[in-house]
Amino acid sequence: MRSWKLTIISILFLLTLTALWSQAQDNTVAQQQEDLRQLGQTALDGSLTDLNKDIQEEIYADSGMLDLLIVKDFKTRMFLSLFNDLEYHSNANFDDGDGEGSFVHDIAIQFYTTTNMPNETFTIDTLTRVNNLIYEGVDEQNRWGVFNRIYGTYHPEYKWIPDVFFGPEVFRYQSWDTGKRTSASIGPTIGVSDYFTLNSKTNTGIYYLYKYNARFYQPGEFDHHSNLVNIGIRQFFFENKLMIEPYYSFYVYDYMHSNRLDLQHYAGINVSYRFSDEFTAKLGFTWTNNESSLADNEADYEDYSGGMTTSLTYRF
Repeated sequence: MRSWKLTIISILFLLTLTALWSQAQDNTVAQQQEDLRQLGQTALDGSLTDLNKDIQEEIYADSGMLDLLIVKDFKTRMFLSLFNDLEYHSNANFDDGDGEGSFVHDIAIQFYTTTNMPNETFTIDTLTRVNNLIYEGVDEQNRWGVFNRIYGTYHPEYKWIPDVFFGPEVFRYQSWDTGKRTSASIGPTIGVSDYFTLNSKTNTGIYYLYKYNARFYQPGEFDHHSNLVNIGIRQFFFENKLMIEPYYSFYVYDYMHSNRLDLQHYAGINVSYRFSDEFTAKLGFTWTNNESSLADNEADYEDYSGGMTTSLTYRF
């Protein structure tokens, strides 16, 4: 009951902020609208089992991976965002056969900066995100966490060559119920990404991303190498206000201190609408499947999730 009260209060608070913000801002600048075309965010939540929790929290951190802004005109830009996400998971604790369905409410505050170098072929991006996750009906899974990353990104002059990004990522999650740390990790990252316009008349595009990451945990039992491949299509309507985005993601986790290998598949679709330069709402649906080499299908699971995310962004 307590978590539902928090959910209702948070939604009302966000809607109030949105109404006040819409009156105070000028929404007629077309270039601002184009700059704030954010890439679709896969709303994946953390795992609830001891075996899978650390991996899922890493995936949750990666969920902001595609929320990058295209910046051309300014040397430095900063963005402060508030996210309010409510989803239902059919297997919220990611157990094989014994999973519990649950609503998951996540409130997040994110601060993002991007700085263009003078030659405009290299940028430095920083991101800090604080998440608060409340699970309805699942005991001892409520937690909060902080994710940080610093990326250097090289933007080649030739459009057919993808962007190359690299840098460290750090996160830590702590339980609200026990007060104990659930996971903490640091590791280097390198990857490539690109976006192509398939049809300028219909405003259809395709993106892809590859990312390698080495994760070092405390404790080190779950240290692993991870590889991510993500591909999706974006179709825009109504002057880029409405976006429909089907996507597929594939993770490979190779554990450093054991013979464990996990393969994770994600397929889903996002439908988002940008009401103003500051306020966006998104509906998302995702299928998740994990296949692990552990004996007795100990870490295998399947989950179906769907929900709504609203975001409020202030740029300065």
